[in-house]
Amino acid sequence: MNSKRRAWFQFHLSTALAVMFAAGGLIWANTATRDYGWPFAAVKTYDVRAMTTKGCISFTSREVQYTHIALDAALGLTLCGALAFVCERISRGDV
Repeated sequence: MNSKRRAWFQFHLSTALAVMFAAGGLIWANTATRDYGWPFAAVKTYDVRAMTTKGCISFTSREVQYTHIALDAALGLTLCGALAFVCERISRGDV
């Protein structure tokens, strides 16, 4: 029998759907709190209030941590890649 072997970059629709929902969950986790980022807080928000002789001054300050953004992105890509690998192994019957 002549069975063709698939290229390594092809995957099933079910794998694509599983990765899509996992990526959506990661995006939700990153934006669900006031300090954006999961598991590392990439953007920290501070409310600053001060009393002066002219009245109360209030403003919001944000601090961006670029290393945490990179770590969050790397973790997200790793999780989605691992999920795709496991789903493909199951779909192809290699498990």
